Formats: sequence, C-alpha cells, structure tokens
Amino acid sequence: MGTTTISDRIIPEVFTDYTFEPSISALALIQSGLAVRDPRLDQFVSMGGDTVNVPFNKSVSRQSDTVGSDNSASNLVTGKLTSAKMIGARCFRTIGWSDMDLASLLAGDDALTSIGAEVSESWQYNMQRVILAQLKGVFADNAANDAGDMSYSVYSDVVAGSITDAMKISGAAITEAKYTMGDKNDKLVAIAMHSLVKKQLELLEPNAFIPKSQTNTGFDSYQGLMLIIDDDMPVVAGTNSSAYTSYLIGAGAFGAGFNPAANYTPEAVQREELSGDGAGESSLVSRRDFIFHPYGMSFVGTPAGATATNAEFEAATSWNRVYDRKNVSLAALVTNA
Repeated sequence: MGTTTISDRIIPEVFTDYTFEPSISALALIQSGLAVRDPRLDQFVSMGGDTVNVPFNKSVSRQSDTVGSDNSASNLVTGKLTSAKMIGARCFRTIGWSDMDLASLLAGDDALTSIGAEVSESWQYNMQRVILAQLKGVFADNAANDAGDMSYSVYSDVVAGSITDAMKISGAAITEAKYTMGDKNDKLVAIAMHSLVKKQLELLEPNAFIPKSQTNTGFDSYQGLMLIIDDDMPVVAGTNSSAYTSYLIGAGAFGAGFNPAANYTPEAVQREELSGDGAGESSLVSRRDFIFHPYGMSFVGTPAGATATNAEFEAATSWNRVYDRKNVSLAALVTNA
C-alpha cells in the first residue's frame, strides 16, 4: 500500500502561488491596511543588494503670505521643494520542514491544503515578527536620538501590589500617546497591544469596545482605533514588574514589497531515499524575498549576513528618522499590566 508524500503532492511553481496570497492577505497588519503593497518596493526588492533607496519629497514649509504691491523692485521670496531618501532593508528568509512521519500525517485527498496552511501560517507569523522587530528598533532609536518624542509612558517599576490604575493602560493614556503627533494624531487608526494589556483595558472600560461583528474592518474597535492583539508585543522585565509596550499605527505606516522576479525558487522539494534505513524522507524548503519598511525611517544598520536579522532590526543603531515627527504615523504607549 503506497503512502502519499510531500513530493507526490507538491509542484513547486504551483505551490508558491497556492501559499503566497493566503499568507500575505491574512497578515494582520496588511489585512488592517496598516501595511500596504508598494509597487516601488516590489521593483526595488528584485534589483539586488541588501538595502533599497526610496526617494521622497520633504514637506514644504508653511510660508506666510505677502501683501501684493505695485513696486516692481520688490520681489516675492519663494520657498522650495527639496527631496531626500529613505533606506529600506531587504529580507531573504527561509523555512524548512523535514519529517519521516509528515507524509503519512498529511496523506489523503486534501494533503495539499494541509501543507499549504502550514506554510502560509508560518510566513504570517514570521513576517509579523519582522514588523514587530522593526517597531522595536524604531522606538529604541527614537528614545536614543529624538528625546522619545514618539512615546508616552505611565510605567513604573514597582512591586505588583503597588501598581496603581495610573500606571496601567487607559483611555487617557492612549490619548496622551496619540497626541505625540500633535494635530496630526488623527492619522493613527489602530493600536496593537498584548492580551494582558487588552484585558486591563476591558476590565477598566468593559462597555467601551465595539466588536468586530459591528465594524467594517474585521477587528474590534476602541476609541475609533482598530485593536490588534498579539502576545508577541514587547514585554521588558524590570526589577519588580514588567513594562508592556503598545503601538499606535497609522494607515499605510508600513510599505510592503515582494520579489516578483523569476530568478529564485520560492519552494523546493527534496527526497532522501536512503534516510530512515531506506524508508525515505521528504523535505520542503520555502523561501521569501520581501521588504517591510516603516515610512519616515531609514535603515542604517550593517547586516552581518546577507540580509538583516530580526535582532539587527531591533537595534537602535539600525534606524534614523528622516521625516518630520508629525509625518511618521507611529506612537508608543508603555504601561504596567
């Protein structure tokens, strides 16, 4: 009696299309509209190199108007439009599966769907980790070089019994974090937080939430902000208590690009017939060449490998802000839980 194996069911060039769109479309930050596909990044990521240069026009300074006159010798002083560039970091990442028992576990008429779900979910998870690592690095740079003007904190490193409501998340604390953007705070449309922080907010204001069944975003809502709950949000242990960071994010705060070129193989299958004393072993390797980039920031790190790791993204020294503060649609709130 034969057993269905990975190599029996997967045609790599077909399987890539089968897994790519589900893994990208289900990614919470893209699904929510906070990260958007940028055709420029699709193009740049296929051009070689570990970083890409993204040009942009700087904000035109607000100029006071001038009263016109009939003096031909008096000329209007004009402003000017200047340009600069952001630097984004390319990611070339791989995942692999190899298991003697995997083929039998996935045997059956729907084996391809089962394998595809595993691959798609793994890429959703790992791409989300890239974005969270970049956010951590962006705010580490902000604390080190811009006086933390994108963050608001009510956290205090006190013992559990001494934590007060003023140190926890609240509507007032969220408002303070939003207003680090001043009069541009309405650009912020979502907040991502740890489930323990969400629990605290729900205990504080149980009737302040609009469930996703009543929104048109697919997410619960609070104060008009989409709620993204992720237990991989930053939690930093203190001497007495941990600091929880929540991120407020604007629509399109991140750009996303994926290599459309045909000069790399996104999926490959290998069969080791001698493995397991001749029983055989199937391996699947999945690869993705992509970029996520927080608009308004430049990646200035130096990757030790071919492309940046998550640890390198998390470093304060890897980032530099190139937009005015109000044009970077990100803010952070640090609280006890």
